[in-house]
Amino acid sequence: MKISDMTTKDLADRLILEVINYDESADRIFNFPYIQKGSFAILPQLCMGDKNLNGHYTTCLNVTNDMLNGWNIEKEVLFRLAAENSAKEFPMSLESITDVLSADEMSVFLEDSFDISKIMVLSNETYFNGAAAMFYPGSLDQTAVLLDSDRFFILPTS
Repeated sequence: MKISDMTTKDLADRLILEVINYDESADRIFNFPYIQKGSFAILPQLCMGDKNLNGHYTTCLNVTNDMLNGWNIEKEVLFRLAAENSAKEFPMSLESITDVLSADEMSVFLEDSFDISKIMVLSNETYFNGAAAMFYPGSLDQTAVLLDSDRFFILPTS
């Protein structure tokens, strides 16, 4: 299937979100549709080929402005499709940092009175483009419910 011939239905199953550092990438993303959220740039990617055993596509390409114009869909629709498909293909996960990292990997020194297991990692089940989970529809509301809190801090890391 040619990229230029893809329909909205084809795109709905092939678009995902990618999140990158805006400041480090601002000079390279002007040919791509993106949304800036704070220090992040959110870009849609078009995944092609087959999925491997981990559920990752063999190739994901950043959507260009020319691709978007050729599909004749609105930028908002493109991002909604990418967010919805990302959430479906790579479901959000919220885990304690102690479940994600081994003791050898945790070289953070905290006061003895602080319970490090209360630090949570918001990602997705395969950790593929995991930062995008912050921008899944309803993911922050779902996180608040899971944490039983209406206030939490997000400290992005990679």
